[in-house]
Amino acid sequence: MVEGASGLRALPGHEHPKYDSSRRMLRWNNGAVAYGFLAEQPERLRGHQFMAAWADEFCARKRPRNVVSNLWLGPRLGDDLRLAVTTTPKPISALRKLRAEVSCVMTQAATAANAASLAGSFMEGIGALWRRAPGRAGAWRPDG
Repeated sequence: MVEGASGLRALPGHEHPKYDSSRRMLRWNNGAVAYGFLAEQPERLRGHQFMAAWADEFCARKRPRNVVSNLWLGPRLGDDLRLAVTTTPKPISALRKLRAEVSCVMTQAATAANAASLAGSFMEGIGALWRRAPGRAGAWRPDG
């Protein structure tokens, strides 16, 4: 989420924040600050407050319901509170519950929609690894 080719610090056309890895803190020149928390330690989210939060790869977490329930307690500053959740979807109850929230706005995109930000060799490899499952629109499965 922070470093690497697709991290916040590499966004093209945007100001790149300074990153203090020991404090898991990003600081932009305009004074905005972001902190990172490990999903494996959802209790550490208690007591913090912010204007927005972002949980990445929600479905890959061991206790996704605990992560999001503690994260929801943080955004309590400002007038336009936001919680963004990005994930590769899986059929788990925590995601179904999150999608059922009245305030949930869901968008979806295939990996191909992000092809311009990914290495060509990655896209070629994914294309070779995955193919459409016959008779199931939108379903993917690995080649045998």
